[in-house]
Amino acid sequence: MKALQIIRYGKPDVALQFRDIEAPSRTLKDKEVYVKIKAFTINPLDIKFITGAAKIIYPLSLPTTAGHDVSGTVQAIGPSVTQLKVGDDVFFSTPLCGAWQEYIVISEDLVAVKPYNITFEEAAALPIIAGTALLLIDELEQSVADRNIKKVFVSAGLGGVGYMIVQMLKLKGYDVTTTVSTGKMEKAKELLSGVTILDYKTEDVGSKLEDSFDLVYDTTGDTALAAKIVRRNGVAYSIAAVPSTTSLEKRNISIPVLVYYIIRAIFWVYSRPFNKKNVSYDYFIFESSADLLTRIAELCSRKSINVLIGKVFEWEQAIEAVTLAAESKIIGKIVVRL
Repeated sequence: MKALQIIRYGKPDVALQFRDIEAPSRTLKDKEVYVKIKAFTINPLDIKFITGAAKIIYPLSLPTTAGHDVSGTVQAIGPSVTQLKVGDDVFFSTPLCGAWQEYIVISEDLVAVKPYNITFEEAAALPIIAGTALLLIDELEQSVADRNIKKVFVSAGLGGVGYMIVQMLKLKGYDVTTTVSTGKMEKAKELLSGVTILDYKTEDVGSKLEDSFDLVYDTTGDTALAAKIVRRNGVAYSIAAVPSTTSLEKRNISIPVLVYYIIRAIFWVYSRPFNKKNVSYDYFIFESSADLLTRIAELCSRKSINVLIGKVFEWEQAIEAVTLAAESKIIGKIVVRL
């Protein structure tokens, strides 16, 4: 079968290569499912793996198949699979790359049935962005429920995760503010009804919104802005800055001792502005599961959330698609159809 693999670290056009590899065996273990891939999306996380930006935490043995988020159809199931059947259309996120190929074997515990009312392309775009958003909402309602949070800031409201978080926050009735660039303002006004939208290119967001928010979700890595606009005793999460060692431990991610202390030191520097305001700040790492994806599917089925598709490429154009995704210039997710 054909797979899009990382053969060296670098820009997509030099790091990626189509390679013919052996298809997975159809002799399946108890809870394994065999899936024919129909579509996949490109996330910022994928770009970090391809360029090598993530290798200090997630070292890969190259060559290896790239990618995480996909949709497809179940072609075979293991003897102990109970929640899926042959012929089911599904979507999921692989734990550590391995998704951008024609067939895959994966645990039933990571796979959910695709929402009936969306396409394979839309389903493939969902796992990481919608899953991260939903888990962050869970944190809001469980871990920090006693903080009396009403006003929330989300950076990059038309970004993948940002757009999902904004939609979910509005469903819960929060007062939401977000940012976009000048060229995206009209689209943001069209899509983000009832949300305060600021143009970060023309406005000094930090000065204008200083100490304004009970909760800040940083999706771009600008923790300096997040620390400035969150109120004293507030809460802040980042999905794009340097992770904390605590967040790595929560997800059972093992790293060398030296790397551990380097990350710990860097995170301490990033967190100092938050500590001065007694803000609860941490980095958030996504972890997928069938239960989480089933909740996302239910939201989609009720049309409570939607996903923005920016452009769809064919399988043969996948490297071009990844190159465009790395540039982050278009609104919506880039998807490749197999």
